Amino acid sequence: MQIPILRLGESYESADLVELNENLTTHTANPGLIRRDLLRISESKAALDAIPADTLADYCEAAAELFMNAELPCGDSVQGPDDYVESLSALTRLPHTLVKMNMGKVHAAMSQIRTVIGGLTRGMPLEIFDRGITSVGGLEVNYYPTTSSLGVSLPSNAPAVNSLWLPALVMKIPVLLKPGREDPFTPLRIVQAMIQAGFPKEAFGYYPTTHEGGDTLLTSCGAGISFGSDVTVRKYAPFKNIQVHGTGRSKILIGEDYIDRWEEFLDVLVTSISANGGRSCINTSAILVPSHCDEIAEALAAKLAEIKPLARDDSDALLCGFANTALAEGIDGMIDDLLKEEGARDATAGHRGGSRRVEAFDQTYL
Repeated sequence: MQIPILRLGESYESADLVELNENLTTHTANPGLIRRDLLRISESKAALDAIPADTLADYCEAAAELFMNAELPCGDSVQGPDDYVESLSALTRLPHTLVKMNMGKVHAAMSQIRTVIGGLTRGMPLEIFDRGITSVGGLEVNYYPTTSSLGVSLPSNAPAVNSLWLPALVMKIPVLLKPGREDPFTPLRIVQAMIQAGFPKEAFGYYPTTHEGGDTLLTSCGAGISFGSDVTVRKYAPFKNIQVHGTGRSKILIGEDYIDRWEEFLDVLVTSISANGGRSCINTSAILVPSHCDEIAEALAAKLAEIKPLARDDSDALLCGFANTALAEGIDGMIDDLLKEEGARDATAGHRGGSRRVEAFDQTYL
């Protein structure tokens, strides 16, 4: 399968190709091509402006069902939902169960787009995106978009984050997407579902590209969304129009008044750590307690050690393999180094019955 660039709705083949595996090649957009396309963004905006926002919301709701159930164009082929699940799992190492869970989250955001936008606008009617003015509680409220384009540089670890750019289209803002290297499928499947549902194809740009191309996309669009590490946060800090979703440092704090009841919350603690294979930026990274530390650690370790490596297509699989084995080795080594600190111990070591890094089902797991 070959996946070309989508230049504001028009398929484009590049001479610069990236082979992701023996069956999949993506065409790479260079920064100049992205800049040239942005010169025509007013045409994309006009195509959206010509359609009432209420109709665009209808299209988005219809696209939700297409995304979940339809055979949709994917490069030089078509891809049904089962093909999508297997293809994405093979690249990202997400088990099928988690790909399907993420599909459900995208579907929910698309099918409930009116509720989503209502939350963003505090319940303003959709006509405000058509007329630029509406009446709320007897007061006239104006709306003026601060951008004519949204650029999004997507990650590969969590397909559901694609739900974040969906409202822009109903709000009549064209979207330019840089897919994550290991997930070219999710954003393209959403785009194709939205086009088939009625959105103008000119409203979408899809640009597999380099880091330089990603920088160009984010800094050249009027607004941007990016995902990454602390390095990413620092990189885009000077650009106030770019929203960066950085490293997650979510904590659970149990206070003195609840700590004696910690067993009641054990399942919540386990789920907060392990949901989505532990890949999400909102997964819990530390639990802070005033007492019962060893008891809670042992109970958590026993529960977490029950989550075993399983084949990607196993209906009980919850643990993700690593597409990049070097990353698994690096994390494993980092933990070993941190365990040299006085007082630190690997609580799961006594429960998992083997080494932390495991080779199984043609994958590397931690």
